[in-house]
Amino acid sequence: MRARFLFALLFFCGSLAHTSGPWAQDPSGVDEAIDRGVDFLLSRQLRDGSFHEHAARYGSGATALAVFALLESGLDEDHPAIRRAFAYLDTTRPTKVYTAALQLLAYAELETLDKQRRRHVSEVLALLLSWQRDDFGYPFLEESDGSARGDDPGDLSNTQFGALGLRAAIQIGLKVPRSAFEDLLHATLPYQEKERKVEVPPDPEHPERSRTGTSSEAGFRYRVPPSQVTRTGKPLRNARPTREVTGSMTAAGLTVLAVVRDAAGSRLGKADRRKLEASARLALRWLANHFDAANNPGSRQWFLYYLYGVERVGAFFELERLGTHDWYAEGARELLRRQTPFGAWGGRTGESATAFALLFLDRATAPSTGNRTRVRRALRARGDAHLIGTGDDALTLWIDGFEDRWLGEGRRPPRILWVAYIVDGREVARIHAGEKLEGKASADPRIPYVHRFRRTGVHRVSAKVAIAAPPDGTELVLDTGEFEVDVRTAWGDWMEDSARAAARNLLRSTDGSKPVAEITASSGEDAELAVDGLQGTAWVSDPGDRQPTLTLTFDHTLRAQEIRIGGADARGADLGTHDRIARARVVVDARDTFYVDFDADPLAPGVLRFERRRGVRRLEITLVERVPGSGREHSLGIAEVLVLDRP
Repeated sequence: MRARFLFALLFFCGSLAHTSGPWAQDPSGVDEAIDRGVDFLLSRQLRDGSFHEHAARYGSGATALAVFALLESGLDEDHPAIRRAFAYLDTTRPTKVYTAALQLLAYAELETLDKQRRRHVSEVLALLLSWQRDDFGYPFLEESDGSARGDDPGDLSNTQFGALGLRAAIQIGLKVPRSAFEDLLHATLPYQEKERKVEVPPDPEHPERSRTGTSSEAGFRYRVPPSQVTRTGKPLRNARPTREVTGSMTAAGLTVLAVVRDAAGSRLGKADRRKLEASARLALRWLANHFDAANNPGSRQWFLYYLYGVERVGAFFELERLGTHDWYAEGARELLRRQTPFGAWGGRTGESATAFALLFLDRATAPSTGNRTRVRRALRARGDAHLIGTGDDALTLWIDGFEDRWLGEGRRPPRILWVAYIVDGREVARIHAGEKLEGKASADPRIPYVHRFRRTGVHRVSAKVAIAAPPDGTELVLDTGEFEVDVRTAWGDWMEDSARAAARNLLRSTDGSKPVAEITASSGEDAELAVDGLQGTAWVSDPGDRQPTLTLTFDHTLRAQEIRIGGADARGADLGTHDRIARARVVVDARDTFYVDFDADPLAPGVLRFERRRGVRRLEITLVERVPGSGREHSLGIAEVLVLDRP
């Protein structure tokens, strides 16, 4: 069915004769733009592995979207940012369609899932299926238990992500009933406007490719008009006034149609197949006629989400062009133009916008060679010997050449005897030519080495290279010079445990109740932000408060094993904004005093671990020692206090 369907669409959407062409033609600067976008996202990850944007409403949705984009951008599964994010996702239960679908998309990127994660994704899929209501797709879910609000109809954006989530579940190996896709089809078709005839003007930039005359088209809108009815003939419940047809919603509708086509295929009835094909033809023609690489057609909003939808359509329908437009090349040029100096799209807090931009540039569902990992930009030092490094937390180093005076006859490089790799002035590895590494003799003459950083920040890297110097082979040691690498994320022993700690937090609200009866602070405002469950918000003291104190009184006695205190600067991008906590005094129930010394890693939380579980009714936390930050006011604060049960 799919082959016949694609063939029928060629006339309207462009030739597929050279599918390798545009896929291989990355505009200049795309790789650098991806690297800068990745660096921005890494700098926005919080100490618990999460991403903050929209966390109060969508929970782990931004985290799942960010890790999905990072994996598609070439980060390895073993990268600290990826490990931390999944450790966080493992403990979170989605309460929104967007969040559940994005979690499934993220987990589908992993090579394998252990039993615990397979159980988690199975539960997420069950939630997603339970939220599909009749023919209305996926509604917003507002109740704390994840149930749907009865007065909220579906919309095509939720439906699009619900479809992508079901597709990801199949990729993981989970079973999705055919009826779910049949319902998706019947839920989606009413969002399409009625077919209409339009004049197609010539494209002034590509007149030779233009097809002028009249064509039929039909785009998609966000809501179903009140006049529409379900396939059973019943009026739509609580239908709201619809919005205009837009590019983002037309791409969303086409995405759902493609998912249904691929998942249900020939199992759809003939009538449904005809409806699907006719709907896709009209929608693809609308997208081709109205494609705009700089704006979301029909809307002033959601441009990056629109481009992501276009990428989905181009990949699912294997289209190089939409009408006369090379959608990828035009979109990539616009994204490169819009990228900010600090690597983001959508402003300094644009985590989701940046993720959508990366997914477009990565062409997230494009055919691949099977090796997703993309080599990031190279760092170079050129002394008498030449050193190259790629990566960040796991930096791969090798010797790439020599200055001309050390080359032999025919510009033959000298024989390397050994290489000493040096980080921050300290030799971290000395490798001899032919030395066995991990039980195998290395035949690589470049003498590669992978260094894993344990601390974030800027590090100096260099090497000394011993060669058999011409003409007599005397050992001579050459310097490479050095380069600097800015490590935005590095694996610390505290990270995975910190990412999973939220599930044990006795202050975490699962039913809407909060055990904190009273919270006071010696200065500053919004003291409640220190116990709101979000690492992305913080209580900050006044600059003149030299020993800020936060006092928590609980409405009942908590049985606690640990107290954790996270400083106000909870992500790499914020480090130095406030002073860093070096030591805190914790008084429990106004009688027992403890001191907590903080790790040198500025993101690591301070941990007070009791020898055995004990009752806690009141906590007084005083920040008694600090390390000055780079901010002018030298204020101090707490992003989150966690009171933890036993592991």
